[in-house]
Amino acid sequence: MIRARSLSIRQAAEYLGVSRSQMYRLVALGRVPAVDLSTGHSRSYLRIPVAALDKLMATDPDDVEVA
Repeated sequence: MIRARSLSIRQAAEYLGVSRSQMYRLVALGRVPAVDLSTGHSRSYLRIPVAALDKLMATDPDDVEVA
């Protein structure tokens, strides 16, 4: 089975057990890196590296909470 290297915002939120809005906030605060794969349309297409989520959880699982 192949494991994805990056996740959508929705998938990343589920992976961490937070809401989509909390996931967007983690990205906005710079606590989780995101890659924007937009194709020039008004809608952005963010992908979150799974390694970054794993690192965040390994460092301090409580750090996932967004103030």
